[in-house]
Amino acid sequence: MGATVIPIRPETVKAIEGKFGREQTEKLLRDYDIAGKLEALTEREGRHILSYPKLDSLRNRIIKEDMNRVGRQVKGRSRHLPQNQKPH
Repeated sequence: MGATVIPIRPETVKAIEGKFGREQTEKLLRDYDIAGKLEALTEREGRHILSYPKLDSLRNRIIKEDMNRVGRQVKGRSRHLPQNQKPH
């Protein structure tokens, strides 16, 4: 059985808007295909966003996680390639 998903609360939306601005935050969420609107987030995701001092810090974290994920995929794929062939 999975965890209960709690929709983001209006006060969390207001806190994000106050700290980072709605337009800038939603642009970041769209740029990285996370969500289109703040209201599409869960409460946990909203609180996680609020834990960052700046949106640039959050952006850097997203980029780092993406690079780690891609690196793991490439590394896993290269195990299945013949010895003389490297991933592109």
